Amino acid sequence: MTGVQTCALPICKEAYTGPIDAIYPGDSADSFYAVTIDSQYGTGAHNVYQLRFDSQGVTLDKQLNPLQLGQTGLLVYSNGALFTGGGQEVSPDTSTINGTFSSSGIPVPFPNHNVLAFVQGAFTTSNLSTLTTFDWNTLRPLASFTLTAGIYAAARSGDRVLAVAAGSEILLIPFSVMTSWPASSGQMTSVAP
Repeated sequence: MTGVQTCALPICKEAYTGPIDAIYPGDSADSFYAVTIDSQYGTGAHNVYQLRFDSQGVTLDKQLNPLQLGQTGLLVYSNGALFTGGGQEVSPDTSTINGTFSSSGIPVPFPNHNVLAFVQGAFTTSNLSTLTTFDWNTLRPLASFTLTAGIYAAARSGDRVLAVAAGSEILLIPFSVMTSWPASSGQMTSVAP
């Protein structure tokens, strides 16, 4: 990563320069995460940086551990955790992988309900997308919904509604129309003789 340079815009004093392809809100009001879209050879992980800004401009705080951002290249911070497009939940400093969901795609947190939704298959040409909600604490799937549409963006819309952009339409998918996953019995069953 390179240093700081003067910005030509009058509203900007200094700008950070480096191999950054996307930025996402950080874990505090004065920070954001920057990622490279090109993945590392052999691992598929993406480089992640934490940047800070103040009245003097933007500076590199630290290079974080590489993360699995999946096809979407997305990174979302919510309530003390980072969620990746590759299905991981990691600590804000990326030092700890807290868990891996059985999905990937566009992560959409619903922190008031401890629910994380993933929109999977969003960037394929099959026009078939699966929306799955997960219990944030246990990583267990709660419900899912299949949509015959290529989805290219998703966001939380209200209390328990997922908004998705499908072509030129924005569709609102309430949790109530999703098919619930069977409850876990919590018991182990032997399948071997």
